[in-house]
Amino acid sequence: MRPGKVPYNTFVRSIDKTITPRQPFVLRGVGMGHDSSAFDVSQDGALVVSQTLCLHADLAVQDSAWLAADFYRTVNDLYCAGAQPKALTAAFLLPDTWEEEDFRKLVLMLEQFCENENMEYAGGDTKIVGAGAVTKPVITLTVYGTRDLWAESCASYSKDARKASEAYFKPKGGESLLMAGYAGDTGLALASLHGDELLSRRYSQAVLAAARACLKDLSAAKAAAVARRHGITAMHNISSDGVFGALWEMADGAGLGLTADLRAIPVLQQTIEISDYLELNPYRLEACASLLMACDPAEADAVVSELHACGVPAACIGRFHQKGESVARILKNEDEERYIDRPGGDELQAFLARN
Repeated sequence: MRPGKVPYNTFVRSIDKTITPRQPFVLRGVGMGHDSSAFDVSQDGALVVSQTLCLHADLAVQDSAWLAADFYRTVNDLYCAGAQPKALTAAFLLPDTWEEEDFRKLVLMLEQFCENENMEYAGGDTKIVGAGAVTKPVITLTVYGTRDLWAESCASYSKDARKASEAYFKPKGGESLLMAGYAGDTGLALASLHGDELLSRRYSQAVLAAARACLKDLSAAKAAAVARRHGITAMHNISSDGVFGALWEMADGAGLGLTADLRAIPVLQQTIEISDYLELNPYRLEACASLLMACDPAEADAVVSELHACGVPAACIGRFHQKGESVARILKNEDEERYIDRPGGDELQAFLARN
């Protein structure tokens, strides 16, 4: 495609005729001549927004898993905030070597993801640039949603809504630490796509297919819905630095210590074995649909049982320390204890760089 704005016919074929309006939340979405999008939050409380930058958009044309992981990582940020994702905007920066059909494939993928979550693709921007500016697509995804229970968070801090919302989403001292989902499954699945030739020498296609099965459902909607029914407000998704990074971030954000049991963390045996073969740490790999939760100890068993009933693997993996206790983040493995290191890099990106 030629540098500049996307041509009119391309816009009509690849975007305007591709997108289906489905959310009354979106007052103005995709359309020729629309310079902005408009959302109705009059009845739904606070507007909640999250954004991500897609680093592997060129690979997404061959395999939607990369784009799906970026999309659902952002959507799951909203589920962690107790919000309902409702709309997506996307900004594309494309090299002029790209053809219209490639662009259309990306838009169709995003539209399908939106349909899966009952969201609406509400617009964005697209620019095509000449040689040298970018060598592969750069995509920014922004997800918008609403949280209708925000008033609860302000009950004890009516004069300071920001303080209220921040306190509402943090773990409390003494709460149980739950995990919903498996550790490292998404990161391992994406790594296996990149290292398919290497892995095929050692593992059958059936084993590799099982390792990639998680890519069919990356939404944390079911786990977040269970948490919400039990009044859980402190949740954290397990993104690029894996469950170890998520544990450290959740505790640090609350100014608390924690103790987690390594053997209680849900993880698939195939994730451990293939990660070891690829020299990856499964506990430092992304688990897109997995969440950490802080829960009243009296509710922990009921939450885990309901998650299991919904088909979500879950376990109580530890506890948050009381205020005044050590702020150390401790990982137990039978009789051994060690400190959890602060997040220090993306295990998957390091793998891609050396392969």
